[in-house]
Amino acid sequence: MGIALFEYPQNGFFGKTIPKTKFYEHGNVSNKLKELFVKQVEQITWLYKLAPETINVQATKDIPEIQVFEIALKDDDLSEDILLCIDKAVKFPIVFEIKSKTGVKTVCALKTKSNTDGWKISRYMHSNICSNEIERAKLDIGLNLNLIYKQIILAVCDAQMRQDETLEEFVERRSAIKTKSILIDGLKNKVMAEKQFNKKVELNSKLRIMVEELNHLIG
Repeated sequence: MGIALFEYPQNGFFGKTIPKTKFYEHGNVSNKLKELFVKQVEQITWLYKLAPETINVQATKDIPEIQVFEIALKDDDLSEDILLCIDKAVKFPIVFEIKSKTGVKTVCALKTKSNTDGWKISRYMHSNICSNEIERAKLDIGLNLNLIYKQIILAVCDAQMRQDETLEEFVERRSAIKTKSILIDGLKNKVMAEKQFNKKVELNSKLRIMVEELNHLIG
C-alpha cells in the first residue's frame, strides 16, 4: 500500500489559518452547510502553495498552482459538501489533508478547466487513514505542476494508469469502479434476501454481468 501523505517543499510552506466564514463569501452557502462547517470543522489551514514563485517549478495552462489545505476535524465526520464549497471558492486545484482523532488522510478531486472559464470538479478520492506520526513520502518535484498533481492523485488512489490513459480518463474510470462496486454490493444483498428461486437465478445472472464489467474497469 502506497503512502499518500507527502513531504512538501519547505519553500512552498504558507501556514495560514483561514476563517471558515471566508468560504461563505463565494456563492450561495446554505444555513445547513454553515452549520456543518461549525459542527464538523475545528480549523482550516492553508499549509502549502505549490507554484513557480514558491518551489521553482514550471506551471502549465491546466495547473497554474496547487494548494494544500489541512482540515482539522472536531470528530471523525466530514461532509464532502464542505470540501466542494472550499473547492468552488478557491480557483486552483486543492489537496486536502484531513486530520481527525483516528489519524490523517489525503482527499482530493481532479479539478480541470471547463469551457465556461470555471473548473470541473470530479468525485472526491480518499486515501487510507494513516497515523499522524507516519513517515511522509518524498514528493518528486519533476518538471511541472501537472506531473506533481498526477503523482498526488495516483498516490491517493493507490493505483496506476493504463497505457495511453489520460489523468482525466483514469479518474473517471476510478469513479466508475466505485459506482459499480456499490451497485454490486447492493445486488449481492438482494440475492441473499431473495427467497424465490427463479428470481434468485435472474439476480445472480445480473450479478455475474456486473462483476465482469467491474473486472474490465479494474483490469
